[in-house]
Amino acid sequence: MLNTPKLRFKDKNENAYPEWKTKRAEEIFKNKTIKNMSELPVLSVTQDRGTILREDCGINMKYDKTALNTYKLVNKGDFIISLRSFQGGLEYSDLDGIVSPAYTVLCPLININNVFYKYYLKTYNFICSLNIAVEGIRDGKQISYNSFKTIKLNYPCLEEQEKIAGFLSKVDELINECECEVKDLEEQKKGLMQKIFSQQIRFKDSNNPYPDWKEVQLNTFATLINGRAYKQNELLHTGKYPVLRVGNFFTNGDWYYSNLQLEPDKYAENGDLLYAWSASFGPRIWMGEKVIYHYHIWKISLKKNVDKLFLLYLLEQDVSALKAQMNGGIMMHITKENMENRKFILPCLEEQEKIAKVLSKMDELIEEKKALLSNWQQFKKGLLQQMFV
Repeated sequence: MLNTPKLRFKDKNENAYPEWKTKRAEEIFKNKTIKNMSELPVLSVTQDRGTILREDCGINMKYDKTALNTYKLVNKGDFIISLRSFQGGLEYSDLDGIVSPAYTVLCPLININNVFYKYYLKTYNFICSLNIAVEGIRDGKQISYNSFKTIKLNYPCLEEQEKIAGFLSKVDELINECECEVKDLEEQKKGLMQKIFSQQIRFKDSNNPYPDWKEVQLNTFATLINGRAYKQNELLHTGKYPVLRVGNFFTNGDWYYSNLQLEPDKYAENGDLLYAWSASFGPRIWMGEKVIYHYHIWKISLKKNVDKLFLLYLLEQDVSALKAQMNGGIMMHITKENMENRKFILPCLEEQEKIAKVLSKMDELIEEKKALLSNWQQFKKGLLQQMFV
């Protein structure tokens, strides 16, 4: 028996819509195998971006152009079973084009709202049902139409499908607006930092310009303190102290713990300036509980005449230059000696403080917008859980 969604719409007369039905997938979708359409653009199927033009992937994906006549036609509104559908559901296409014959292309057999199924076929409950139905399918193997066609799919009346699709589309519009605003603010900050640190923008005191900036080596105003190198068996799933590693330095990745008692310099306290010098490297100010920081992270101890927040932004700006020097290597890192000898141009302390204040205001705006974006994303997640069963 079909469960009832927690959140339902009503018709224009405030009457409840009929109870949802179920249909076998083959009653709603047919397998589409039209070929010989090589004049159309080649599409790529991704979990995070949906169906996109192959040229927009951002990587040089090679394919045999002589085989394009074997590629399958995809029209806007079609669905695609990809190699990872058992992890992320089916992908919806907003584009006309062709895809590799390795994919299964689905088009509606009956009158449906395609956008409703765009959301439904990416829900957690559907993915679970897909996994159960195609048990034995593993990463790297394709889910065939024969495996898919027997799955039972929810089928509300068309009018309720349209209302759900319209509502969720509006929520997505708001999420996209927030994402664009975050991106715009980040670009504004990037441009402002470039102008500040190239001295196109200068600050003044109440009456006079500040002194010229001076070039100094990092080791003249700061000390880099390495964390502790851990063996894998020293990292625990529970313990007294969280261990801050490069893997969770910028993200909320998996945390490990340790019960080891270490010297005070191996701990990071709230407000400490840290720098990851391997892989995803760069600075951050640690905000949170006391943690042990890993060997691939430095704690930066300031000696004199440097504002900590200003130095954070200076090091942020320096990261792009470092990456350029490393030629975009997969495993990027900088040695302690090279970093200590790295030269920076510093303004006087008072100008540093003014720069830090302006850039921190930009960061506040970005964080506020990111918080709003997160709220909308959580709101949508809750809607999907209540609207679909």
